[in-house]
Amino acid sequence: MRIRRQSCNIPVRTVLRMTRIRYLVAAVLASLLVLAGTTPALAISDGSDATESYPFMGAYKPGYPKTPGPGGNGCGVTLIDANWGLTAAHCRKNNLVSTGTPKGWTVQFGSADVTEGGEVATVSRFFRLPEGTEPVFGEDLMLLRFDEPVSQTPIPLASARPKVGTAVRFLGWGNDASPGEQSHYPTMLKEFDARVLDNADCPTIERVSEMCAGDGDGKTGNADSGGPLLVRVNGGWALAGILTGSEDQNPEVSGLFTDVTAHADWIRTVMSTYESIPDDVVPHDPLAGYPGVGPCASSIVRAAASTDEDHALLLTNGHCTPAVDPSGDIPQPGAFELDRPSDSSVPFKDEKGYLLTTSRTERLLFATMTGTDLALYRLDASYADLESQGVTLLDIAAAPPKIGDVVTLQADEGFTCTVETVVPTLREGEYELYDSLRLAKDEDCETYHGTSGAALVAPDGKTIVGVNSSSNTDGEKCTEDNPCEVGADGKISVHTDQAYARQVTVLNDCIAAGSVFDADAPGCTLAAAARGEEPLNVPLLVGGAVFGLGIVALAWALVAQRRRRHHLIDQTMESGSTPAA
Repeated sequence: MRIRRQSCNIPVRTVLRMTRIRYLVAAVLASLLVLAGTTPALAISDGSDATESYPFMGAYKPGYPKTPGPGGNGCGVTLIDANWGLTAAHCRKNNLVSTGTPKGWTVQFGSADVTEGGEVATVSRFFRLPEGTEPVFGEDLMLLRFDEPVSQTPIPLASARPKVGTAVRFLGWGNDASPGEQSHYPTMLKEFDARVLDNADCPTIERVSEMCAGDGDGKTGNADSGGPLLVRVNGGWALAGILTGSEDQNPEVSGLFTDVTAHADWIRTVMSTYESIPDDVVPHDPLAGYPGVGPCASSIVRAAASTDEDHALLLTNGHCTPAVDPSGDIPQPGAFELDRPSDSSVPFKDEKGYLLTTSRTERLLFATMTGTDLALYRLDASYADLESQGVTLLDIAAAPPKIGDVVTLQADEGFTCTVETVVPTLREGEYELYDSLRLAKDEDCETYHGTSGAALVAPDGKTIVGVNSSSNTDGEKCTEDNPCEVGADGKISVHTDQAYARQVTVLNDCIAAGSVFDADAPGCTLAAAARGEEPLNVPLLVGGAVFGLGIVALAWALVAQRRRRHHLIDQTMESGSTPAA
């Protein structure tokens, strides 16, 4: 990809401004092409296989989130000391701290083949240059500490910034496809030669500590961030820059780099004083213990009939099925999917953003976007197994939420939302949805397309009352990603920037013991709704029945009172007294 200035940790609400379904399709296509759910780093195209040995060149493998490279690699790393590697700060995927002790990070050194060979070093700590939570271009550096020394030969830092016109070389394992072609991630290390350009040739450069290089041929793209820009010094190589971005406004530019010579003092200081530098406190992740299935949110839910030994159930939106399992597609209007095989990895992260555990989907039990927008998967692990490993389990509410109820939308920022009303019919493109929850507009409930499938959790923190589903993004009427409300008289109303969620209580009537989905069970109206048969609103029917019984009781009471009155009159006429009113 050619994404200029896109950090891997830009706030999600800023990045995910694409429409919900279009965003999902694009994100899933990207995951199919790169086998990753992470924001892309950069990579080489129009390069060649490495022409010599580079023992200092390393492949960063964070383990989680999944990275695009065939060896689990997502960025380049340069060995600058037996115990230290240097990469880009934005390659850090798990949390927003500047200094920390990672979990599961490794770097492979000494092999041109990123899938095997060489030497694997475990990262014990990391130190990011920028202060704050986001990397700053021109300061996009991160030092990696290895407690066990690496036996490969490190590379020195360049003593000075290379002059304009200096010949340079870049290395990486990233996407080597040309623009417009399907992404391809090589197994073998690639290289290309270029020259240092004047910063004026790169319109988007912001700081003097950035460099640009190019020659019009070799390009950087997805999954090569953190890789080295090399210069010749006394017949060997020295490290001059670290890849941080691309330049879209000048086709001659191969990539943009942080000038490591500008930060040599910081590098040496950290390497000599790291033991005295404490880890930052990692803010609690609201999605700790929740599934991580790419561009959608989801949750593990238990129905009224569920037992601890039942296989766990994953709940998300129907339009999120390609995110959970890329082999599937979104349900068509008026259709539903029922009990088909599924086999896809479901990772869970801990409170610091590192991998907690993984499970796999076994079957897609039900999915539709008509009547409601829900998808339910059965996993290969039991509720008891997942809970013992720290996974969050939510109980499906026994009753629908009430108007005015305050709920938590379980997204990466943890929004607080209020149920404003229930919308009988919502129309979005060719889909119609019933009994939607309209969430009150509020700055504390700013949903975005990446929050599709997010659980609406009751104040007790353990009950799911709904699933975030859709919002009217552009103010259009009844179009894709712009749902409209349809009144009983057919009148259409549009509420721009309005979020809607799906009710979930009906799932208790559909899920039997053993995590079996019974679409024909009494009270399970999901399949009927998907067929276009507007489902029976059980709470409404109960209310109507109670109201009807009340009318009947009142009528009987009036009849009884009238009969009693006539009886009293008859008695009075016989006795000659005056009846009471």
